[in-house]
Amino acid sequence: MRRFSKLRKFFWPPVDASLPLRLAPYAALAVIALMLALGTLAGWNYTNSSVFCGTTCHTMPPQYNTFLRSSHSRVACVECHIGRESLDVMVGRKVEHSSTVYAMLFHTYEYPIVAEKMRPANEACETCHYPKQFSTDSL
Repeated sequence: MRRFSKLRKFFWPPVDASLPLRLAPYAALAVIALMLALGTLAGWNYTNSSVFCGTTCHTMPPQYNTFLRSSHSRVACVECHIGRESLDVMVGRKVEHSSTVYAMLFHTYEYPIVAEKMRPANEACETCHYPKQFSTDSL
């Protein structure tokens, strides 16, 4: 109870308190907001990395190892699975795919893992590959 009264006194200083004491709660809230924003940004960047997708998020070491050795290793997983869109579209897709994180945490997935909710190939692959330019020539 004593801590709570100290906290209340900090965030609601007396009217006759000095200016720095009255501004301290706002400064503390600004620092907390900045830390939350930076933490959110760091989390967003980490969950968009191929390392997260291949090692943390999914149970797919063979696929991730193949990806690392392929020509697609220069492209982040999210480039194809989430795409380059506006932030609201990307957040919506991440929320939609969050069921895979739930399945990973609580072991509710089944093998083989099927990417049913992922973007179709014409939206994902054809942003880089143009099928009308494909050739049947081979070496």
